[in-house]
Amino acid sequence: MGRRPRCLRSDCSPGSASWPPERLQPGERVLVFFAVEPGRRPRITQVERRGWRAAPLFGADSFSVPGRVQREGRARSFSGGGGGLVARVGKPPVRVELEVPASIPIEDAALGQLSGPSLIRASLRRGFLGHRYLTDVRLIGRGWTGEISFAYDESRDRLIVLAPKQERFDPRRFSTDRQGRSEVFFFDGEGKEIGSAEVAGRLVEGAINPADGTLLGLLTKDAWGHSNVHLVWIGENGQVVQQGQQIEYERVVGFNAGEGAVWVLVGAPGSPLQPPFFVDSLTLGGMKGQRLGPFASKPRVVLTSGQQIWVVEPEQHRVTRLDRGTGRIEREYRDVNRPTDIAVDG
Repeated sequence: MGRRPRCLRSDCSPGSASWPPERLQPGERVLVFFAVEPGRRPRITQVERRGWRAAPLFGADSFSVPGRVQREGRARSFSGGGGGLVARVGKPPVRVELEVPASIPIEDAALGQLSGPSLIRASLRRGFLGHRYLTDVRLIGRGWTGEISFAYDESRDRLIVLAPKQERFDPRRFSTDRQGRSEVFFFDGEGKEIGSAEVAGRLVEGAINPADGTLLGLLTKDAWGHSNVHLVWIGENGQVVQQGQQIEYERVVGFNAGEGAVWVLVGAPGSPLQPPFFVDSLTLGGMKGQRLGPFASKPRVVLTSGQQIWVVEPEQHRVTRLDRGTGRIEREYRDVNRPTDIAVDG
């Protein structure tokens, strides 16, 4: 049983949309035309069979989306190719499953509408015969890559999304000097977006200092991958206010956001880590000297909570709780079957 589709109805009177003279048959490929009017949802004005010619350009007053006529009895399922959007037009109603394309040819007249806040989010490129195309089109809401990470600001009750921009690898234009970009989005307690900013570099992950709500992030200047990162302090405008020394990303095992730092595995730069293992707190100004250890195996996660520090060692099947002030072990939890993460109830 398929998912229930979302339906788009023509908001004009039944039968007022233009149809081909011959009855459409199930499985036929069609174009569904929408009219664009300020302050209103796009409404369906026409359905026509798809011919050999290309679809019309996305214009300032109208656009079209390809689709396929559904068979009767498919009201509660769909193929999934169009993201679950179904147009229901006419009387008796005909259902057309929309096939939202990956790119849309666009007229110059429509650029003004799409440059501001919109339900459509896309990038622009020039294509065949000089036509401009919208690529990576998002019709509803925001679309993020799988590299996004989140940070929650308890002091201001807001969610922060760190979203590295997708970089397409082109071997003809590959350059080791190319830098990535990221976007930072702010959402209030009700889930409404209240702001955004762009950052030079790719933000791998981040955390909020609970005392003042400042954002600490791990940033790489590489367009792809993140073998090395910098600890950075990011302002409200998306600018990097302060940047620390470079550190190998695999050595970072947790944030110590309350002190503006990250926990890192100690060792000579570039050398493989060997037991016994030690952990220290790296701030924007350098190592703090708060060394923890020795540990028989490599810690995977170090979590700071109140006056305690929790260390997760998968290979030792152990979670250790330490005093934050002295680094002294308070309790060990053994034989916990290769733990990989931990969450502490405040």
